[in-house]
Formats: sequence, C-alpha cells, structure tokens
Amino acid sequence: MELLLAERGRTLTAEEIAILDLALAATYSGEWRDASGRVARGGFSSDPHTHRPERTPLMCDLLQVLRHSDKYLPASQRGPFEKPGDAPGALRRRVAGRLLQSADQRLSGRASDSFNVSALGEELWPIGLHLIEQFVWTQVGWHYVQGAEEPCLLVVDELWLTLRSAEGGAFLESVARKGPKYWLGLAVASQEPADCLNSPHGLAIVHNSSTHVLLAMDKGALRVATEALSSPPTK
Repeated sequence: MELLLAERGRTLTAEEIAILDLALAATYSGEWRDASGRVARGGFSSDPHTHRPERTPLMCDLLQVLRHSDKYLPASQRGPFEKPGDAPGALRRRVAGRLLQSADQRLSGRASDSFNVSALGEELWPIGLHLIEQFVWTQVGWHYVQGAEEPCLLVVDELWLTLRSAEGGAFLESVARKGPKYWLGLAVASQEPADCLNSPHGLAIVHNSSTHVLLAMDKGALRVATEALSSPPTK
C-alpha cells in the first residue's frame, strides 16, 4: 500500500501507517455487498477458512472506511482519525486519486501503469517488487487465457537499481525467458552497464534479448559490455 499511496520521494508517516493499518483491518473484516445485496467481499476473520481470494476487498471499500471511520470502526480505534492534522484526509485523497486514475485509464483506452520503486525505502523493495510481479503476471496471464494476442511491453529504467534486489533480478529474468510466450516484451535501460552485466540475472536478460543498443561509455564499462555481448569494441 505504501507503493500505491506514498507521495513521490517520500514514505508514509508513522501516523499515516497507523491509520492505514486500522482502516485495512476494518476493510477486510467488514462485509461489502453488491447491487443485489449479496455479500461479495470481505468477511475475513482469524479463521483461515474465511481468507478467500475471491472475497478480497477493493480500493473503493478502503475509501469508504477512510471516509466513514465512525461507521466502520469501534470507538476505541477512532483516535488516530480524530487527531488534529490532515493525515486521514491525505490518505482519503490519495486512495480516491488512485481510483480516479484507474477509471480514467479504462475510459480513455490507455493500458499503461507506472511504478516508482525508487521512492520506497530499500527495506520495502522486496515487497514492492513482489506486488509488481504479481500485477504483471496476473494481467498478462488473464489476456493470454482470453486468447487476446495483444503485445505488451514492460519498460524498466535504471536496471542496475532493480538488480540490487535478488527478487527484482529473478522477476526480470523470468520476464526475459518466459515473456515472449505470453506476448510480453522487456525493454531495459541503464547508465551502469558494468553493474548490470556483473549480475547473473543481468547476463541472463542480455542473453535472452534480441536487440542491444550501446551509447557512449567509459573504457571499463565498454570492456564489460563487449565481453558480455561478444562484440569487438569498434562495433
């Protein structure tokens, strides 16, 4: 959630995290009904049998809890929502903004999403990359089983930054190896080719790519790149 809701260049404050924790707990434990009045989402409890993926709440449910904490939270948990300051309001605006962004993309026909992993603290990278990986493969797999042969491109800037995480390197290597089967392409860019090519995941990505573009670089980076690509320096 921090990946989705934190402003660029910062993380959520301790107060925002406390509010979000309470709101998420209420969102999952609450029961959310569809237009027919049937319980469609939520109802999660400490009983593992209630943890059904098809009942996972939506962002709009979280927004309802943030907007109406007096309705969905017991009085003993409303303290953080009633403190002076705008932390609850800021979270409400960001969740609403995310919902509007998703709706705008669907209505305008734009099928693109962007993720700024560098805005997260380094300790959150594994979690953030896991969420991105699940999102990418879910979207690609859904289109594949629907028989939609629509090419999709995953673009990664500053590849060396993603490769600093073992999870990030494994994810991109899996895209490079398995992506073409699902009409998923991978384009990566980096100003630190030596750092990328010294990684086993980076080498696997290069060896599974069909096009390489090398721009101006120093002698050390050029040596590593030519050895990895089996190309003479003049080329």
